[in-house]
Amino acid sequence: MSDQSLVGTSKLGYVRSDELQAAARTLGIADVLIYDHPDGDLRWADVPELHNEIVAAIEHYRPDGVITFAEDGLYWHLDHIGVHERTYTAVRSLGADAPRCTT
Repeated sequence: MSDQSLVGTSKLGYVRSDELQAAARTLGIADVLIYDHPDGDLRWADVPELHNEIVAAIEHYRPDGVITFAEDGLYWHLDHIGVHERTYTAVRSLGADAPRCTT
């Protein structure tokens, strides 16, 4: 993070969004999906909603593969673990039409 004063503030989400958009532009990625879910609660809050958003994105873009966090969320970060759980179950729910899921 370029500005450490933003860590732990309500502005951090906006900073992360801007960073993601900038990285996507650098990589030539045209579409970036950013959903509005509560920080710190991805493992438990809005589980069906997040699941459905991931499934809808996969069905819309039809990727060959999906990359997500490993089971440990990189460093046991609960939101990262939640992203892994929701992404993994969303991909598995597609059955034979599922893309490959990689952690």
